[in-house]
Amino acid sequence: LALSAKKLLLMIDIALDKNEHSGALYYANKKIDEFEKDGFFVFTLKYKSRTDKWSICSNSIWTGVELQLRNLLDLNLLFHNVKVDTVFINNLAFNASPEEFVDNISVFKDLYHFKIIYVFHDHLSLCPSYFLLNADNKPCGLPDNIEICNECLARPNHNQPIRRTNLESWRNCFCDLFTRVDEFIFFSNYTKELVTKIYPITKNGKVIYHSSTLSKNATHYIAPENSDSINIGFVGRYDVPKGAKYFEELMDLLKKEY
Repeated sequence: LALSAKKLLLMIDIALDKNEHSGALYYANKKIDEFEKDGFFVFTLKYKSRTDKWSICSNSIWTGVELQLRNLLDLNLLFHNVKVDTVFINNLAFNASPEEFVDNISVFKDLYHFKIIYVFHDHLSLCPSYFLLNADNKPCGLPDNIEICNECLARPNHNQPIRRTNLESWRNCFCDLFTRVDEFIFFSNYTKELVTKIYPITKNGKVIYHSSTLSKNATHYIAPENSDSINIGFVGRYDVPKGAKYFEELMDLLKKEY
C-alpha cells in the first residue's frame, strides 16, 4: 500500500452488528463506493461500543479481517508508514470518549497534514445528548444560557449515552478540532444554523441533502380514494429521537377526530 499510486482515505465510523442498521452507516457505504471510484483506497477505523475498542479494516482487501488497536496511539504507525491523504469523520456517536479521539486526531493532523472532512449526522458536537432532547425528553432548542444546559446534563437523561456535566469543556474540545477541519458537510440548513450558532468557524460548510434511498422500482404515492379507513405508516426507526412521540400525538388526534 505504501508503494501504491492510489490516495489513501481513512473513514471514522461505528461498528455495528450485522442485524443493526443506521442511516449514517448506509451513507458511509455509499461514500466508500464513491471514494473508490475516485481512485482512493479506503480504510475504515471502527469503534466497537461493546468492547470500547478501535479496529481498522478495508472493504478492498482482507475481507472479514480486522486489525485491533491497543489504543488510538497505534494510529501513529499507520500515519507514519503510509501517506494518508484524507480522514473522513463520518460518525462518533455511541463512543465512550469522543474527546479522546478528537484530541488524538488533532495531534496527528498537525504532524501529518492530511485533509479532514467532518460530517454532521447528529448534534454530538453541540451536546452529549446528541438529538438535543433534554432530561424531560423534549427538544431543548439549544438554550443560549449554557448554565441551563449544565443543569440539564446533571439530570438523568436516557437520550444521553455518555455522562458529561460541563458543556463548555465538551464544546471547547470540538472547537479545537474544527479549527483543523478542511471541509464540513451538513444534511440540512437547520443543522447548519444550529452548529454555526455555536461554532462560527463552520459557516462555510456545504449543505448536501440526502438522496432518496427508495428503490427506483418503488411504488409512487397515489392519493387514497374516499373510504372508511386509511392506512398510516411510520417509516424508519420508531423511537423518541425519530419522532415517535409526535406520531402518537397524531394518532390520538385522529382517534378524537374520526
